[in-house]
Amino acid sequence: GVLVAPSILVFLWFSIFGVSAMDLQQKNIVDVAGLSTETMLFGVLNEYPLAMITSILALILIAVFFITSADSATFVLGMQTTYGSLNPSNSVKISWGIIQSAVAAVLLFSGGLEALQNT
Repeated sequence: GVLVAPSILVFLWFSIFGVSAMDLQQKNIVDVAGLSTETMLFGVLNEYPLAMITSILALILIAVFFITSADSATFVLGMQTTYGSLNPSNSVKISWGIIQSAVAAVLLFSGGLEALQNT
């Protein structure tokens, strides 16, 4: 279930929103290709009913993804820096979280999203 369910959901997500974006582009309703990478999803969602609700839901899903990924990364880094401890202390995890946040902030402010993606 852990492998199959997310795979099916991701397949459906890309199928539905990918085809929707291509349809909007082909019908010249929205120039999706002309939008910045950060706004493409919201440009597509804006053309459908309940745009505000679906945009807020998309932001929540994106936030959950980043928070979960950062939490996992701090946990793994904490384990690695405490010589394989299966339960690293909160201070170690918080330190790694601050370091990760600082690196991401520096990359975003110095080169924008492209610098962060390249890294």
